[in-house]
Order: sequence, then structure tokens, then C-alpha cells
Amino acid sequence: MKQSTYEHWKTIIDDQEKSGCSVKDYCKEHGISDKSFYNARKRVSAKESDVKIVPVKIETRRNTTIMINGVPVFIQDDTDSKALAAVVKACMSL
Repeated sequence: MKQSTYEHWKTIIDDQEKSGCSVKDYCKEHGISDKSFYNARKRVSAKESDVKIVPVKIETRRNTTIMINGVPVFIQDDTDSKALAAVVKACMSL
């Protein structure tokens, strides 16, 4: 989905959700076919759920902070790796 198309449909989908109207009523009011709306919503949702892996340089420090999906995660030197993995997984689902 092109960025401009994505932004166009993202705006429409957000507007529908904020309107409180059903998809059927919203689409009828705005001259959009239900099928087009649902297809676009599926594509927008898939694009938003793309996982991006970013390389991270590990430095030996006592404490460090990393950003995961815009969430700062403070890590102490003695942080349990399983607990850290659970935090990373939770942040990735935001």
C-alpha cells in the first residue's frame, strides 16, 4: 500500500471509529463501499503490524535505556534475561 493511499485510508478508518457509527452506516453516509472499507482496513492493519528489527549496539554499562516502539525501557546490569525478553515482547505488541 502506497504511503499516500495508506494515509488516506488510515484517516477514513480513524474517522469511522471516532464517529461511533457502524461501518455500514459510515460507508453509506460517505459514499464508500463496505467491501472497499474492509479491504483497506485489513491492509492498514497489516501495515501497522509490520515488525521492524533495528540493530542495537550493546555497550557494557551498569545501566542503560533502550527504546522499543517509542517506549523507554530502563535496564539494570543485573536484569534477568527472561524478564527482559518478556518486556521486549510486550513493548513490541503496543
